[in-house]
Amino acid sequence: MKLDQFYTPADVCALAYSSWVTSHEGIRIGDFACGNGALLELAPFPNKTIYGLDIDSETIRTLRQQNPKWFLHAGDFLNPDNNTSRFLEPLRGSLDLVVLNPPFSCRGGSRFEVVYNQRVFSCSIAMAFLVKALEFVKPDGSAMAIMPRSVLKAVKDALALDMIRDNWTIDLRE
Repeated sequence: MKLDQFYTPADVCALAYSSWVTSHEGIRIGDFACGNGALLELAPFPNKTIYGLDIDSETIRTLRQQNPKWFLHAGDFLNPDNNTSRFLEPLRGSLDLVVLNPPFSCRGGSRFEVVYNQRVFSCSIAMAFLVKALEFVKPDGSAMAIMPRSVLKAVKDALALDMIRDNWTIDLRE
């Protein structure tokens, strides 16, 4: 399978974390499109427990070798099989922080369906990743996503973005 992979550069990770308080102890962090693990590796929290998922099994194999204490799984976040569901289910509503640099490519205007609070949204792949990832954030937790600007204006993402605005505080950075 040919994947459209663009990993998060270290300077973008540093900028994304620049406003976070780093005194959290025992923080649980998840990334469901973890790629090479940059967003997880550079999280500035001591004693962090890390959960990573990526569709590329070779990337996950490499990450396991480099980070044996991380909890990692190869699977499709938007279309999980039974093994992926077993990895994800215990994380639902339990993570202090979800970080995400989801796939952006939407060749041909593809739409992806995702459910949040029993409501179905049809949106871009990047927005679908974010909406689904929010299920894994605990009530007093946070999500940090590196998203394409288009999600703020795209008609296909409008309903999902409205739901996020209604339920979450959004802090936009450029």
